[in-house]
Amino acid sequence: FTDRGVAKARRLLRNAIRSVASGNRAPQPTDGFGGAIPTYGGDTMLRIPVQEGRDDGAVLKEISIDVAGIYRSGDHLQGDARNEFIRSRLKEYEASWQ
Repeated sequence: FTDRGVAKARRLLRNAIRSVASGNRAPQPTDGFGGAIPTYGGDTMLRIPVQEGRDDGAVLKEISIDVAGIYRSGDHLQGDARNEFIRSRLKEYEASWQ
């Protein structure tokens, strides 16, 4: 967090506490969602060969951003359809590095 980010987080929390203390319902993570809440894995393992001449940190960052994008691209689906969509995209992505 930056100092501005910390101040904003504290302000949001303070306002939420005041709202609940005034008798209002506490906001829930499911507010505004009509279906299942998509979740994202932190256990995805890909076989990516060493990228000679490239900084490992930069490669890991690129892969992390791309994998997160793959997970998010399946948000329009649910259940088995979403799982299969993501698995398929991850396999394609992994193959693109070979």
